[in-house]
Amino acid sequence: MTYPGPPQGGWPAPQFGPPPQFGPPPRRGMPRWILPLVAMICVLAVATATVVVWQSVSGGGSEPTKQPPLAGQLTSEYPSAPIATSEVSATQLGADQFVSVLSAENQYLRPGFVHDDSTVVTMTANQGSSDHSLVGVVVEAGEQWVSPVRPRACADRIVDHQMVCNDAGSVYFIDTLTGRATHTVPLDGGMGYGLAYDGDNAYVVSATTGDKTITQVTPTGRGWSQTYPSAGALPSGDSTTTLATDSLVATASGSVTVASTVDGRVLVNRPGGASISTLADGSILVVAGSFSNGQVSRGPVLVVRPDGSVDEVDGDSVATPAVSNPGESEWALIGGRLVDSRSGVPRWQVPVASGTLTPNLSLLTAQQAVVVDGDGARVHSIDTTTGVERWSAGTIRQFGENVGVTDGQRYIYVGPDNGIVAADLATGAPQWSLPTSPGGSVSVYAGPQILAVGDHLVVATPGAITVYNPTGGAASAPGEPGTTDQAAGNGDDEYVTRCGSAPVFEPQRFATSAGGLVVTMKVTATCPTGDVLSSGSTRITITQGAALVASGLFDFSRSVLALPPGRGADRPRSIDLDMTFSPGSFLRLPDTLPSGSGAAGTTYLVECEQVGGPGTLTEAPAPAGGASAAAVSASSPFIPQDVDVEAVCRRCPSAASQFGPQLHPRESEQPVGRSTQLEAAGSRR
Repeated sequence: MTYPGPPQGGWPAPQFGPPPQFGPPPRRGMPRWILPLVAMICVLAVATATVVVWQSVSGGGSEPTKQPPLAGQLTSEYPSAPIATSEVSATQLGADQFVSVLSAENQYLRPGFVHDDSTVVTMTANQGSSDHSLVGVVVEAGEQWVSPVRPRACADRIVDHQMVCNDAGSVYFIDTLTGRATHTVPLDGGMGYGLAYDGDNAYVVSATTGDKTITQVTPTGRGWSQTYPSAGALPSGDSTTTLATDSLVATASGSVTVASTVDGRVLVNRPGGASISTLADGSILVVAGSFSNGQVSRGPVLVVRPDGSVDEVDGDSVATPAVSNPGESEWALIGGRLVDSRSGVPRWQVPVASGTLTPNLSLLTAQQAVVVDGDGARVHSIDTTTGVERWSAGTIRQFGENVGVTDGQRYIYVGPDNGIVAADLATGAPQWSLPTSPGGSVSVYAGPQILAVGDHLVVATPGAITVYNPTGGAASAPGEPGTTDQAAGNGDDEYVTRCGSAPVFEPQRFATSAGGLVVTMKVTATCPTGDVLSSGSTRITITQGAALVASGLFDFSRSVLALPPGRGADRPRSIDLDMTFSPGSFLRLPDTLPSGSGAAGTTYLVECEQVGGPGTLTEAPAPAGGASAAAVSASSPFIPQDVDVEAVCRRCPSAASQFGPQLHPRESEQPVGRSTQLEAAGSRR
């Protein structure tokens, strides 16, 4: 669980700034009779100004100030279905899948994602290999990085664009905007089994003969180190959790230990469960327990405050709100009840199925609580005061968090079919949906995860990380009026509609990557109203003269391609699109294609055929001209039967390697010369 940070949206700026400043006027003589008159005028002006200010405040003439977005929620609204602006797949990075940065999870190839309001960080892995790469997606820039550092695990907290990772010999402080290590600290004794970050220092947890040792690591060296004697343990398998807030560090794996980050002073050390939760003030909640005569007894829940005090609350499980109002930030689900952690007084019991998965408290305000029941595969909206259910909807059976987020007006969550559903937060009425996310699974460990990354909605699966732009104005806290009338359109071109003729695809650049041949296309709608491509199977074929360059099938149903409307024949507007032709779908590499000044007169023919039908989407929000669309990868090759592949490979030996089991990344990149004549033919829609 990521420790909540500051609110993502700031308070609105004052409507009026400071009074204007003027330079001193030129000095000149003044008759003495003017002074009393000026004094009288000044007094009148002050009195008048006072009345005006009083009337403005008491008369209700100004707009009421809305509460800004809460920490953890989307900072812009999504009144309509968004369009993906970028998508990064594991195969593009030369791997089979994304896995968690936590050592207890990535050893089993379980997915997981850590993020702040700028970057999503995860690891890539291949089946049968324990070698992982640390990767990040910088959402706003639409860029990704692969870290030159290859740690085994990381802590699940990002603070000021920095996180910590480690391997058997070192702790790394990583800049999450670049993936580079800002500090590397050697550490003897191995990597341990737990790692936490408090925003300044790292904490490495190791064990010997039942005892636990927590070692503080600063960016410049080793800090304190404390060993805590064995306190007995509950059966927990290999489940373990380690995290830190500004004042506390905790580790839980059959026994729970909580210590001060200042000096390692022990605050809790007793048998307990493997889960840890945090409150907005930095308090840590753990589940204690006992084991006697083969019987496990769980509870109570221990609430450890930043000042070191410890309170006990009856209950055998705990979940704290992912997003909450300040007034409700001390409440938690304890033993299936909504409880004030300060007094231990419960309000109501959660109507969820009994099972092995602890319910997730996704949202808590003074009006409602949104609870995700992992075992029952339901989302429940509950009146905070009465405990009466407002609405419920189906979701997936998921282990962990990140099942849903809110933009203040809607709750956006994973539907039963692994698609994305947006429901009205007050009524539960569906407002829009997105198709099944790529690379997801029905497994409780591998379903899609939904992240609020600033104003971007991010859907992350083991196979892909997809970024969506908002379709509405600035968000406010749940319960405030929405701004859906401030749609983030494009002036008078707010929406574009499907065109009856194919768009024009013009290759701009060829490059190779771990995923195959990457062709940067300039795509232009042929209709003045723009275009929408949403077919699940679109054939894109590139030829140079009579020679085939690449041909593959692309799925635009999950990454809809919206094209801006033209401004007349002399001012068409286009978008840039990176299309990756996977191994088996291309026969040429960049170094075999004409480019530069020598390419004058070269013609590339691009055919676009929606072999899977036109798709169901007929309109979509208009993108800005010159923008970039979400990168897409071919779902399968589509090599025409009359193409002699072996003959092509004999003529172009450098392309033959792409028919092997893995195309090796190359640094080759060739821009298409400006003088090159480009054509695009859309034979059938």
